[in-house]
Amino acid sequence: MGAVLAIASYGEETGPTIAFTPQAQITETDEGIVVENDPRAGTYLAADGWSFDIRRRTFPAGSTFERTPEGTIITPPEGRRVRIGLEQDVSTLEDGSLVAQRAIAERTVKRSSFLKRQNLQLVAESASIFAIMAVGAAAVIILAGIDLSVGSIYALAGVVGGIVLRELDPGTSAFVAIPLAAALCVGAGAVCGFVNGVGVVVMKVHPFVITLSTMAVYRGVALVLTGGDTVDGVPASVPASLDWRLTAIYTMVACALIGAFVYTRTVFGRRIFAVGGNEVAARYAGVPVNRIRIMVFTIAGALGGLAALMALGRFGAAEASAGMAYELKVIAAAVIGGTSLAGGRGSAIGAVLGAIIIALIENAFVVMRIPAQWSQVVFGVTIVIAVAIDRAKTGIQHRKS
Repeated sequence: MGAVLAIASYGEETGPTIAFTPQAQITETDEGIVVENDPRAGTYLAADGWSFDIRRRTFPAGSTFERTPEGTIITPPEGRRVRIGLEQDVSTLEDGSLVAQRAIAERTVKRSSFLKRQNLQLVAESASIFAIMAVGAAAVIILAGIDLSVGSIYALAGVVGGIVLRELDPGTSAFVAIPLAAALCVGAGAVCGFVNGVGVVVMKVHPFVITLSTMAVYRGVALVLTGGDTVDGVPASVPASLDWRLTAIYTMVACALIGAFVYTRTVFGRRIFAVGGNEVAARYAGVPVNRIRIMVFTIAGALGGLAALMALGRFGAAEASAGMAYELKVIAAAVIGGTSLAGGRGSAIGAVLGAIIIALIENAFVVMRIPAQWSQVVFGVTIVIAVAIDRAKTGIQHRKS
């Protein structure tokens, strides 16, 4: 998919722009421009994509200017002072207005807008929040369950962390504020997940019913706690101390690796697959099914809280409306990543890759300039295809057995 986007988004765009000093001697030729008496002197060929232009900016009559080592400062009669670059030449017109102009060479390059570093980082950032939660959702689905409350857990955990943090002194150190925020968000998410697990075990009903109920309950609690207002005022050290975008990406990778190890290399992980594959056989084999179920829901809730921590750190605020419809993307990420809705099959790394695929789909509409309204259509079709593939695999396995 990435290769398709790289090819489809290939085209011309403005590349580097070079500004020359007022003392530069510029000669235009059929082949391009020749620049002399300038630190960036040289020949800029049109065949290489270079074009020449004069950029002008006019200031009203009565404006004054002053040259400083950092640049030229222009002061209009009314308004704020403007600092322009040293490479700009300022002259006065007959009507008293000022004109700042500079000669530039601009290069047009052909490249894929999808493969730009900023765009790839944006895709990873977009996927990170969903991917973190998808690792926990994958375990729930492997267990032959479902968790519809993950978006509400995300919102409630962020609100709990934000409310407590704003009571701290605004100058609280990041070494105190961030660990506290982590404990609050992850702890609140874990408690919500634990309630889901206990509800499923005690009431002995399908997780769909329990988590559908708690989805509304947790969202309602978040609204009650905030009164519908945004929770802000957290210590400035929280958003300022880390690059939370990169932190979210690193956390996504860590969750994928830790999840892969736990699900495939530990007794706990093997028991998850055993319960999801055949609960009756797992009980006869001595697997503590109820305990495993509660633990899995608790972990899923804790990861929802961890995702909320990433958002709280990035924005320095939380709100009860956050995470609306996130459960759809999180479950879809797990399913697209190969987790079977019938239970017994899936992986943490697959769930993260599923989240990245969803982010790629959304990014495709940006880089290819397709109306965003179509994104939901493609997103839904992708889920149907993933489920169809899953059903086909299950049918083939049953025929073989």
